[in-house]
Amino acid sequence: MTAREVSGVRVGPADLPADGEMTPVQVGDREVLLARIGEDYFAVDNLCSHAEGWLDMGFLVPELCQVRCPLHEGRFDLRTGEATHEPATEPIAAFTVTVVDGGVFVGTEPR
Repeated sequence: MTAREVSGVRVGPADLPADGEMTPVQVGDREVLLARIGEDYFAVDNLCSHAEGWLDMGFLVPELCQVRCPLHEGRFDLRTGEATHEPATEPIAAFTVTVVDGGVFVGTEPR
């Protein structure tokens, strides 16, 4: 597969974010959280569904593949967007991530 064949928006080079880090990226009119754990990349909405805290200001929980909101410690599964810890109960959108030709591409529609 080449970059021309990928569906999505190029959001940066494959070395960003670094392993164990996360960063906000713009995908169309949405701000999406891009996270990396090892060789795996994940993309979810950057706003907590509970109190609209910015998830990129929160904490990555790599052993659970989750992100924790900085406001009230709600957590979300990075693979699915599912709320995994109260007070968050509603999921957030998750997006397809593809790494090809040295770039990271995030799908424009939630999966």
